[in-house]
Amino acid sequence: MLARGGVETILIIDPDILSAGNLVRHTLSGNEIGEYKSVALAKRLSSSAPFADISSNNKKFPVEENEVNDLIEKYDVVIDCSADDEVIRALSLGYWSIEKLFISAFVGYKARSTYVYSHLGLQFPLQLFQSSLEPYLRRERAAWVDGGETIEGAGCWSPLFPARMDDLLLAASSTIKVLEELVEKFEIGTSLIIFKQIYEDNFQGLKRVNVPGNFGEKG
Repeated sequence: MLARGGVETILIIDPDILSAGNLVRHTLSGNEIGEYKSVALAKRLSSSAPFADISSNNKKFPVEENEVNDLIEKYDVVIDCSADDEVIRALSLGYWSIEKLFISAFVGYKARSTYVYSHLGLQFPLQLFQSSLEPYLRRERAAWVDGGETIEGAGCWSPLFPARMDDLLLAASSTIKVLEELVEKFEIGTSLIIFKQIYEDNFQGLKRVNVPGNFGEKG
């Protein structure tokens, strides 16, 4: 979506190799099984947007401050969709002289909720991120238990994650819409936006919730 939307420079970071189980909810195909996801996806996007500079990194996200700084120094926007605490902690180590827009997006149980946390500043605010999301994470953990799932928190990369591809496309599309808003405003501060799937017998659409008390906090 970003490449087709006109983003000129993209770096995809993912150390994982595509397996058959991933195909349940991945834009790559069986032809790329056994390849690094980041490398294969960069190739595919480059063919769709030949004038864009799309590169890949198949290493784990670094955990040293200088390496974090160097890796994403030239990028204005950093999007985390790993749902990985280690990646978030590592990202918070970086510090830059010019503000960057950080976005961390992830889905809840059955992908019924999409969480889009954003911060524009010189550093990703780990403690604020954790405190803002913890009440919602508790609810999600309870939903896994109530749903009788035995693999609580299995990521959307897992074939066992209880959601379909169309659910993740809704989540991705919603996140892109928020990203577009944030880039246009480019205001220093923090926000948390939640998209909830609404059902009344049948699927009715998405409800957007702007969580009060987050956006506008300086940092």
